[in-house]
Amino acid sequence: MRRAIIVGVLAASLLGVTASHAATAKPTAKPTIKTAVKPAAKPSSKATAKPTAKATTKPTTHKAVVHHYYYRPRPRIGVAPSPAAQWPPQGFTPSPSKSVYARVPSGQELLGILSASQSPSQAVNQCAPDPKNPSLQAVGCGAVLAASATGCSWWEVTSDLRGPDPTNSASIITLGSLRTLSAGTAAHSVSAIILVSGVPLVNGLKFSNIQVICHPDQTNENVPSDNFTPAPGVDFIPAPTPTATPAPSPTPSASNS
Repeated sequence: MRRAIIVGVLAASLLGVTASHAATAKPTAKPTIKTAVKPAAKPSSKATAKPTAKATTKPTTHKAVVHHYYYRPRPRIGVAPSPAAQWPPQGFTPSPSKSVYARVPSGQELLGILSASQSPSQAVNQCAPDPKNPSLQAVGCGAVLAASATGCSWWEVTSDLRGPDPTNSASIITLGSLRTLSAGTAAHSVSAIILVSGVPLVNGLKFSNIQVICHPDQTNENVPSDNFTPAPGVDFIPAPTPTATPAPSPTPSASNS
């Protein structure tokens, strides 16, 4: 069953230990020796030596180094949980069953979407002039943001492209219709779907009557893809589809025989 919606347009220090040493030395006097001789008596000699040198050494004094450590517990900071994805998304137009939501981004948002694309396809690369490849014709592109309450296997977007009449630029007409297929998304996930018309980019191009369809079943169609059908009586030359440039093959090195 298809769910559809129609929407409108478009960061320690170490303290030194001190020690004092003091030594006082008095000059040393020479010992005095006396000798006495008596008749008929055995000679006797007396020698008296008195050391007079004194040395005094003061004990080494060590100053105790005391380290003080203060522990201050850090305040507990609670981590706020990630906010849940807002559902339904604000600013989106719901389908009658409120199961599919869509919104046309502004021109500034579209530029941001294209710039944030990690690996844009060759077709999406045509949405803006390439200064490195001036010969590559830019084409008219649009975008729609879509989300589903239950998830989609693939998305289908149909739209009309209006712009100047190729034969009379003063007249704005419907140039044709575009059918865009895009990869599916999980429930509550917003998908940015790029609409690539293939019509050469001129002032005044505008997408209208945008219809978004969420398909729950698989498909055998080519996803992603864009298919533009010109309106009856409108004759224009579509921009050439870019092709990937093949990588140059390595040049074999000469071998020594």
